[in-house]
Amino acid sequence: MTRARIAIAPSIFTITLVIAVGLAGAIISYTHGQNAKNAELAATVLMDRALETIDLRISALVEPIDSTVRQSRFWLSLNEPPSYAGHPLRAHMVSLLREMPQASSVFVGFEQGDHYQVASAAHRTAEVMSDRGAPPDTAYQETVILRSGRAKPLALVRFLDAQGGILATRFTPENDYDPRGRPWYELARGSDEVVRTDVYHFAMSTKLGVSVARRFEQGVVGVDVTLDELTAFLDAVPQARDGVVALFHDDGRILTHSRLAPRGAAGDADASGDRRAKLEHLVTRLAGDPLLRALKVDVGGHAWLVRRDPVDL
Repeated sequence: MTRARIAIAPSIFTITLVIAVGLAGAIISYTHGQNAKNAELAATVLMDRALETIDLRISALVEPIDSTVRQSRFWLSLNEPPSYAGHPLRAHMVSLLREMPQASSVFVGFEQGDHYQVASAAHRTAEVMSDRGAPPDTAYQETVILRSGRAKPLALVRFLDAQGGILATRFTPENDYDPRGRPWYELARGSDEVVRTDVYHFAMSTKLGVSVARRFEQGVVGVDVTLDELTAFLDAVPQARDGVVALFHDDGRILTHSRLAPRGAAGDADASGDRRAKLEHLVTRLAGDPLLRALKVDVGGHAWLVRRDPVDL
């Protein structure tokens, strides 16, 4: 039985989980040499365990972020706008990113158009960081946008070491970023609860991801998670070694998926014709099992079992 999580309001982001297990994958390793009834039981248990594992791992991935945003109203100096020197929350944000490596950035957008963000350099390519002039020891990037009372915003980035110390400062006059027009800001300002955006392109890194945010008196505070992190998370799921684990948006878009591992010597590509026929028959039978709730699909001439279940992400 999967563990229940606190619902995030409003519920606008629904993802469907798909587990596809190849003919020569986990089911065969579990069931080879056993009768069909045992094969059905093994396949059902395998997929149920996979879903439980994924549910628990998603909890471990998103619950710290939800909790962080929920508790942000108690942060000291949150209502204080940023300045040229940065923001009093710098050390706290660096600490949060260190504790939550799945988060790509922590940020605060203010109703006057000011913005402050600390982002993990680990979530940005070495090429991007180099183009921005980041020193070799950069662990975090601080972005400051000062807009209130100015005809043109003052924008700068600072590169920080692993302890949050300043390595270098670069002015970015071309940066006209305004947090008030971003999806996370608009969504959070219209709610009294923690909100989660749909998938969108992050302006600061151009990567796809989701933001968890909550409004406060002077603006909105939030945390970003990129789809790259979700891909790494899916690759770490044990069942991804034997098949594919993918996250689908409720509109049918594939958001991210685990990397398909190459089949070894025992893979179905090398299976004899007789064994392949038996395996095809097994998959067909398993696909009709009401307990397994899986479908048989053809991928490149090979039969796969696919099971779809909703995921609270």
